[in-house]
Amino acid sequence: MRLMQVRGSKYWYVALPGRKRVSTKCEDKLAATLAAIQIERAHVVIQMLKDDAEGILAKAIAEHLNAKGHLVKDKAPVGARGTVYFVECPARGLIKIGFATDLSARIRTMRTSATDEIRLIGSFEGTRRTERALHARFLQSRKFGEWFEDGPDLRAYIDEKLEKRA
Repeated sequence: MRLMQVRGSKYWYVALPGRKRVSTKCEDKLAATLAAIQIERAHVVIQMLKDDAEGILAKAIAEHLNAKGHLVKDKAPVGARGTVYFVECPARGLIKIGFATDLSARIRTMRTSATDEIRLIGSFEGTRRTERALHARFLQSRKFGEWFEDGPDLRAYIDEKLEKRA
């Protein structure tokens, strides 16, 4: 991580390894340094949460935020039974691999917030652990979050999985 100031700009930026620069919107180097430390800490926390396979850290953070009056939705535990689903966004050529304990409510929420049309391709019984395993399996085609490039490997997996279910 390093601080930089673009010629002609009054703001300092944080350059993170492997990422684009992040504006700190700070006009002096000291304030930018403090902002950079906060950004770095946030990235460490995010990585810790990603590595928190059992959800212990995430649960502790949620409890802390709830105690402070911030409502945090309680996610289903990693081993909880639910539905692993595949949703496509044809306009963007993307497929979402997700997990829900109430699939119809999840699809309604997604349709309400989506800017493009989305369609449920299919689903099967599984756990959050199953969803995470699929994210790891198709990591090379991940675009962002739980959205993956609609490619032949992913489509073949979905077809095979749904065919076995029928």
